[in-house]
Amino acid sequence: MPEDAATLDHVIPRTNPLRHKLPYYPKELLVLSCNKCNGDRGRRDDSNLRKLANWETQEDLKKILTDPEILSKL
Repeated sequence: MPEDAATLDHVIPRTNPLRHKLPYYPKELLVLSCNKCNGDRGRRDDSNLRKLANWETQEDLKKILTDPEILSKL
């Protein structure tokens, strides 16, 4: 696939075991990304992405998803 091809990027990756606790995957967590950026994001050292990956309950996730400080930096 070309590096600039459009892909859907899951903000919470499929490999995150907590993702399977969700009753559905929120559409707000699907973003359009070029193929290269989508692949590179998994290797980034980004504290905001780590916050999205580190939640225990759905309430924790709701707090994260409504925090404009976190979402504006993704």
